[in-house]
Amino acid sequence: MPVPTPSLVNRSILSEGPLRGVHYCGGLTSTALSAGTITLAITSTHNQVFTGSTTGQIVDLGNATNYNIGHEWWIYNESTTAFITVNQNGGTLLATVPPKVRIKCLLVDNSTAAGVWLLGVISLSTAGGVLTAMFSSTANAISNKFLDTENIATSDSLPAVAAVSANIGIVTFSGQGSAPSGNIEIRVNTSVGAAALTVALVGTQTQATSVALPVQAGDQLNCKIASGASGVQKALVKLYS
Repeated sequence: MPVPTPSLVNRSILSEGPLRGVHYCGGLTSTALSAGTITLAITSTHNQVFTGSTTGQIVDLGNATNYNIGHEWWIYNESTTAFITVNQNGGTLLATVPPKVRIKCLLVDNSTAAGVWLLGVISLSTAGGVLTAMFSSTANAISNKFLDTENIATSDSLPAVAAVSANIGIVTFSGQGSAPSGNIEIRVNTSVGAAALTVALVGTQTQATSVALPVQAGDQLNCKIASGASGVQKALVKLYS
């Protein structure tokens, strides 16, 4: 009698000893960007690749109660111009994915449909990492400091330095408060004087803006939440090459 083939959907692998030569493939789905919403499900492939240039794409991670703890999605944004919005089930914003960036969404709590997800972010920039930096202010709304290299604890003693001469292409902002507003000011190699780049906050907690900010090799960038800002208790700013 033939042995039935078990379903590969949501299947666990159990072992009482070392596993050798075992390869797992989560599958891949490539989708052209649209101004619509894609809701993932237990039958969806784990790797979701998006191409094209249409803006407005939303990815809903699906009902987390249908997944096991440790379930993961990889969202790849292969667009060169468009951003992707990733939501928890129910519409709560989880992340805004810039062009040429991928994120890993790891489920750590499946007790609600929205779930609790941990995020991992990887830049896919073909510019070789001109500058991937971040700024975090836990003090007041108008504090300023030099940006720090991505994944390094924020410290004025470790400023991010541009590796080569090129353009910064993306600025993302995340803030706390119901409707943060005001301006983010970026200065090059100084914390005073005219801003080289000003980005207006538009009342949403997360936004991403395409820019063209030229930097030279060795440049350090300073970020400041401008005076007059409102509703910004903690700001996080990231720049990508």
